Amino acid sequence: MLFPLQQVDTNLQLIEEIPNAFFNNIVDADVFGYELFPAWFQEYYGNRQDGLYQKANNLFQIIKNSGRELEIVNGYWESLQINQHCLSVDTLLFYCEDISIELFTAAKKYFHHLYKTLDYDWFTDYSNTDIIKYIIEFKKSNRVFLCPICGNETITSNRFEARAALDHWFCKAKYPFSSVSWDNLFPLGEGCNRPPIKGENEIVWSENERVNRQIFFYPFNWLGNMQIEFECIEEPSIDNPTSGSWRFNFIGIDETHQILINKWDAFFRVNDRWINETLDVFIETWTQTFAEYLVLEINIEEFELKYNEKLLSFRNSKNKFNIYPNHRVEWFFLNFLINEATPELYNGYKTMVKKHIENN
Repeated sequence: MLFPLQQVDTNLQLIEEIPNAFFNNIVDADVFGYELFPAWFQEYYGNRQDGLYQKANNLFQIIKNSGRELEIVNGYWESLQINQHCLSVDTLLFYCEDISIELFTAAKKYFHHLYKTLDYDWFTDYSNTDIIKYIIEFKKSNRVFLCPICGNETITSNRFEARAALDHWFCKAKYPFSSVSWDNLFPLGEGCNRPPIKGENEIVWSENERVNRQIFFYPFNWLGNMQIEFECIEEPSIDNPTSGSWRFNFIGIDETHQILINKWDAFFRVNDRWINETLDVFIETWTQTFAEYLVLEINIEEFELKYNEKLLSFRNSKNKFNIYPNHRVEWFFLNFLINEATPELYNGYKTMVKKHIENN
């Protein structure tokens, strides 16, 4: 929604070859064995018959005994069409639990293990890369260093954090067959991915009970720039900075774009989070921060003469919307203050800034 994004080629996509080989060969296989894996698998995984191998064997037996083998195989391939499922309400979505809970449970165990395999040494040895390298390259290639969804928080990409932030568009808990489809894996900030924002919520159903299908935006489909407007519904008082009321309005280029924008905002609570997590905090603290900025730029005798100029410079320093968290939200507030605020609010903040300088 906020940035045009391109997928980045990576050897991590080789993970797809493991389930693809399984579902390509299962119909003709009478017994389970390494023939259901890619040719390279045994060399790197070893002759072990535990872990992933064991979970694949369990899934194999359940599919073979289901009496609905072709339906399940076709369901796997349908589950990889992430883009199409987002953009059309007429595609067929496959749910393992519609076959049996046994299949759903086995598929979750197998595919969740596959997803974790992206971090395992034997797979990174084969692919000669890892998730952190991929996300770093994703950021550099797209020139977006923040969460591509909300544009207001970082995405994890260093070895000192628990895990690089490569997450699922269709959640793996409900759509296990899509768990390692590269079209379904996407760098997300923690705030966008965690409950109650995304979590295990449905994106192509208007509710988690799966009653009404809906279209939903797909991150790699760029439909054009949206216009963002910052609206002051009620100005805050100087004595109570959080008493104001604000709203960000997101405006699309046509009706379809607007529908997808509205769903993006509602699902990820972008307006609410920009205000509650960033704007409210900034409004409470910006005068102190600006005072510290001014001390480095001017002396107190120049305050009246240069205040307006330096406030404009301070706003302009917040223009790295794709690099620094919070910049976009902070820029909009400062721009409002410069161009739209009442004289009472503008001058009230100015007095506060001067007091901060004098007190320090």
